Amino acid sequence: MSKRRKVLCAFALLTIVVGIVIAHIWFGLFSSPEYYKGFDWNTDKKKLEWRLSKAHYWYDEEEFKMNATKLDEDTSVWFRDSYSINKETGNLKEVRLLYLTEDSAKMEQIYVAEVEKLNKKLGPGTEGESYDELFTEWRGKNSTIRVIKNDFAFGDSNTEVEVVYQNRREYNEPYFTEVHLWQSVYEKMIEQFYCISTPDYNTEAIKARKDPDFSDYKLRPSDETKKVIALINKHLFTGSDKRTEFARLTASSRGITETHPLTVDWFMDHPAKTMGILKELTRDEDFLKSKSEIDAAYDLLTEEEQQRA
Repeated sequence: MSKRRKVLCAFALLTIVVGIVIAHIWFGLFSSPEYYKGFDWNTDKKKLEWRLSKAHYWYDEEEFKMNATKLDEDTSVWFRDSYSINKETGNLKEVRLLYLTEDSAKMEQIYVAEVEKLNKKLGPGTEGESYDELFTEWRGKNSTIRVIKNDFAFGDSNTEVEVVYQNRREYNEPYFTEVHLWQSVYEKMIEQFYCISTPDYNTEAIKARKDPDFSDYKLRPSDETKKVIALINKHLFTGSDKRTEFARLTASSRGITETHPLTVDWFMDHPAKTMGILKELTRDEDFLKSKSEIDAAYDLLTEEEQQRA
């Protein structure tokens, strides 16, 4: 092989290596599927500005975003993405992709499609619910990812899907039981609905533990849980003020009616939704202030009202 040919081969090899390095650094060619388009959590402002379109702009010092624009393939759907920066480190900490439309059926299609994309990359996610949202979640080594859809109580208002990527070093919230209940929901199930935690729930121990995975924790209802549910039914279906009517409408949208009242089993399957109903019901007056008041009020219920829970 001639010297010139050797030089050309070496140059070609060097070009390929440099190209691969640039592709990895700037486009995340070999990055983990936990990251959105290769934007890992070391991505800084310069890289965001270089890679993203000119339609993006700095909303403030910490958020680089694009205004909602119509998707090319479907003019009824609007899309917006935003990228949040840690002000101290200057690196990316969160990515949010937002889909909007007035067609709730289309939103369901988008939700399913986004979940399927991530299932193929990361394996099956965990399904869960918050007070007015349903979501599928993946907890990876570096990222927490959620595909979220609205689950509003009224009308055809489920018109939003959001895909959220978060740096687990910055967003490392604890989660409990096999369905990944949020800590706030888990605590209220214990404190307000008197559920029994196994192992025992200790706030200080939770704070001290760096690993957020408490999926081995279990909850079971107590006799007091049944009393709380029975009292919620009593107030839900006998009250006549606007507050109660709104709570009843919220409950009805979730399948809870006087014919099919709230039960302990339904509450254990849907704690966040139950708390959403209770929030409306106790907006002006909390009738579940203490265990002694709950016991006294429960004793005044008829046998039928007690058994309905």
